[in-house]
Amino acid sequence: MKIIRFICLAMLLMLTSCSLLTKTPPDRAIELAITQQLMHTQKVFAQDLGMLDRQISTSAIEPNFKIDSITVQSRDKITNLSQFDQPSLSQAVDEVYRVSGKFDTTLTSNNIQKRQKSNPFEVLLGRKITKGSQVKNSIETWYFVQ
Repeated sequence: MKIIRFICLAMLLMLTSCSLLTKTPPDRAIELAITQQLMHTQKVFAQDLGMLDRQISTSAIEPNFKIDSITVQSRDKITNLSQFDQPSLSQAVDEVYRVSGKFDTTLTSNNIQKRQKSNPFEVLLGRKITKGSQVKNSIETWYFVQ
């Protein structure tokens, strides 16, 4: 009986340690992806309303919001990259994660602030590992895919 308990405990520890070593998108990368997505949406709306020249890039627009908090509900690794219409995606990144949850933000317009709570989000983040000359010199880079 003690041997069975020992084996079960060892298996539990192995599973727990394996899940701890799994690299998932960090919170800062998720926040930047949400920001990029919001800025792109604002740019499209402004262009459609004729308030913005179509030649202006998203990076030239000042954000009128601040993300206050993010609650991640899932960080799922996508194993089948062929479902995307981007054939070069599998060459550009090593792994892709679908991250979803909710975020709170404060919008500012004409000196008026409005807080919006529980906004749903879903972003795709790709991870690329660039190997250095030594194992500890590897560089991990996260990309906003969608």
